[in-house]
Amino acid sequence: MLRIRKADKNDVETVWNLYLGAQDFMARTGNPNQWSNTYPPRDMIEEDLTDSGTSYVVYDEQGIHGVFVFLFGEDPCYKVIENGEWKNNEPYVTIHRIASDFKVKGILKAAVEFALAFENNVRIDTHQDNFVMQKAVTKCGFEKCGTIYVRDHSPRIAYQLTKRTNDSLSLQNDKIKVVFIDIDNTLLSFEEYVKWAMKHGFERFGFVTYEPYMFDVFQRINTGFWLRHERGEITFDHIQNERWGKVFEALGIDDDGHAFEEYFRTQIFDNAILEPHAEEMLEYLHGKYVLATASNGPYEQQKHRLAVGGIDKYFDFVFISEDIGVQKPEKEFFSRCFDKMKSAGVYCKPEEAIIIGDSLTSDMTGGINAGMHTCYFTRGQQIDNKPSGVEHVVRTLDEIKNIL
Repeated sequence: MLRIRKADKNDVETVWNLYLGAQDFMARTGNPNQWSNTYPPRDMIEEDLTDSGTSYVVYDEQGIHGVFVFLFGEDPCYKVIENGEWKNNEPYVTIHRIASDFKVKGILKAAVEFALAFENNVRIDTHQDNFVMQKAVTKCGFEKCGTIYVRDHSPRIAYQLTKRTNDSLSLQNDKIKVVFIDIDNTLLSFEEYVKWAMKHGFERFGFVTYEPYMFDVFQRINTGFWLRHERGEITFDHIQNERWGKVFEALGIDDDGHAFEEYFRTQIFDNAILEPHAEEMLEYLHGKYVLATASNGPYEQQKHRLAVGGIDKYFDFVFISEDIGVQKPEKEFFSRCFDKMKSAGVYCKPEEAIIIGDSLTSDMTGGINAGMHTCYFTRGQQIDNKPSGVEHVVRTLDEIKNIL
C-alpha cells in the first residue's frame, strides 16, 4: 500500500538519488535534454525539503519509492498557454518534478489521487521528448491542453485532469451497486446538536452558563467512550449511564449526569441538523445506487431522526447497530447488512459497495475490514496525507459526485 507524506531534511539523500536515477532513465529513453545531469540542482532539492518546502515522498513498508513537488494556487508558468487552452479556470493544484525508483508501480497514480483530495483540477506538464511521461499522464486521465513555457523559456506540453470527468481513478473500472452512509456527523450534525443541547440544557438545569470550550470537553470524553464501545469493552448503556457524569466532573459541575442524559436523549430524538450538502448528495445518489445507512446507535432514535430531517425517503435500507446486533467496525456488521439485502433481493459483493463516513475508527476501518471501497469525509478539514487504507477523501459532501 503506497502512502504519501511531506518530505523532510532526513530524506535528502534518498530524494537526491531518485532524481539522479530519473536523469539517467530520461537519457536512456530518448529524453536527454529535459533534466540533463544538472536538474534539479541539489540546493533546490534541499530547499524543497524544509518545513516550508513543497516536496512529498511516496513510500511503503520497504521505504521511499518516489518523490514529487506539490503546489497550491496559480503556477506562474501556466498563466500563458499557446496552441490550445486550459479545460477551465477553476482552482487547481500542480504536480512537478515527479521521479520514481522503478521498483514499484503506481507512483504517478498515487500522487494524482493525493492531489485530487485537495482540488477537482490537477495540472502537470512534461517535455516533448518525454514519451514515457506523456503516456503515463494520459493513462491517468489527463488531457492535453496546449503548450506552456517554464522559467528557462523552454516549451512543455501542458495537461489537465478534471476530477468530475474522470469518475475517480480507483472506481472507474469497478461497478458500485450499494452506497453505505454513516449518520452522525456525516448526514446529521451530531456536533451541532450537542452544542445546542448543552447551551439550552445548562440553562434549563440551572448549571453554569455554557461556553464553547465545554463542547471540547464533551467531545474528548464522549469520543473516548465510543472508542471503547467500538472495541467491545463497554456497552451502549454504560455510555449513557456514565458520560455526562464524567463531563460534569471535568467541568466542575456537581451533578451525576443521569437526569441530563435523559434530557439529552429525549431532545436528540426529535433533532436533525443536516450536514451541509447532505440532501444534495442524497438527491444525486438516489436512483443511481442502492442507498443504506450504516450507523452505531439506538435503532428507533436514528430512524426517527432521518425522518425528522426529511431524508429517510432516499434510503432503501436502514442499518443501525442496535438492530443489526453488532457494531462497526466489526466485519460482521456489514456481513449481516449484505445478508439482509440479499433476503430483500439485492445481491451485492463487498467490492461492489462503498462506505462514506467521518470516522476512521468505525467507518473506514469497518469498510476496510469488510473489503469495501472507502470514502473518508473530513467535514471541511484539510489533511496532508490520505489515511492508511482509505481510498478517497472528501472535505465536503458535494465532492461525492466526483467519485460516484
